[in-house]
Amino acid sequence: MALKAGRGTMTRYTVVDSDKRLFGLYRRMNTVVVWCLGLMLIYSGITGCSLALTKHLVRLPAISKCPGWDVDRVMDNASKFGPTTPVGDLECALAVLRDSLKTMDRSKVAARLCWLLADQTRNRQRHYRFAAEGVRWAQISLNLGNWFDGEVHYYLAVNLGMAVEHSTIKAIKNIDRITDNLKKAIKLDPDTDMGGPGRVLAMVYLKAPGWPAGIGDVDKAVDMLKDLCQKYPNHPLNHIFYAEALWESDGDDNIDIIKAQLQQAVSLIKARNWGYYTKRWLNKIHRMRCNYGILKKASCHSSE
Repeated sequence: MALKAGRGTMTRYTVVDSDKRLFGLYRRMNTVVVWCLGLMLIYSGITGCSLALTKHLVRLPAISKCPGWDVDRVMDNASKFGPTTPVGDLECALAVLRDSLKTMDRSKVAARLCWLLADQTRNRQRHYRFAAEGVRWAQISLNLGNWFDGEVHYYLAVNLGMAVEHSTIKAIKNIDRITDNLKKAIKLDPDTDMGGPGRVLAMVYLKAPGWPAGIGDVDKAVDMLKDLCQKYPNHPLNHIFYAEALWESDGDDNIDIIKAQLQQAVSLIKARNWGYYTKRWLNKIHRMRCNYGILKKASCHSSE
């Protein structure tokens, strides 16, 4: 039997048995305690250098090892870089931009490359270093005058989110910067990544602790994701995240809608090549179906 909290409450955790229920409640309580402690440290000025993003770079192939890659080729292919692009090509493109004159557009492309590289690597150190580098590239683009490009704000926010995702105190310190840039991206270019800025902001509202400990707001997340599914119905994550928000909101009361949203996401994933996202999203959907009681336990155990 699943334990779930009511709509709009601060404690939201889905469990499947009594042992996990106790652990889940403890984990949520601990998260709020750490979140509050982080606020105390930050507002008291005790931040320390440990809260800064790493400045170490991931070592990339020498440009001599990237035949055919130059700045012109990188910029010509800027809009084509995505989850299906080979990692070697992404790394060569970033190596070229590191060695070139920094401009608004080149810095923006470099921020996107860092996002793609950080998002798919399984090495935690590479993940953090690419994400932190992506934040710096996006900021360089903004500093050079690219304030009215919504994609730059989006790349800054998603890179920063990845750079602090496993540090509660760092996340608290940077939450305003993340949400401010996402809001700017929504205002300037909401179509980026088929609703990407709104999708990410909605998940911030869904996952963050609620008032007074944080900015979490389940109702707002549900409304935003429902709207994104209508405006951008062809992106699987809009449906996956909407299903997740519905479960966090009212759980079993929304189960029919949740089933439909997850099935629509599966259909969209299978309809085109999403690169490394394909397996990740299908696995997430399977876990959600198991956790929400949509699949029988036998089906869940057999796939583990």
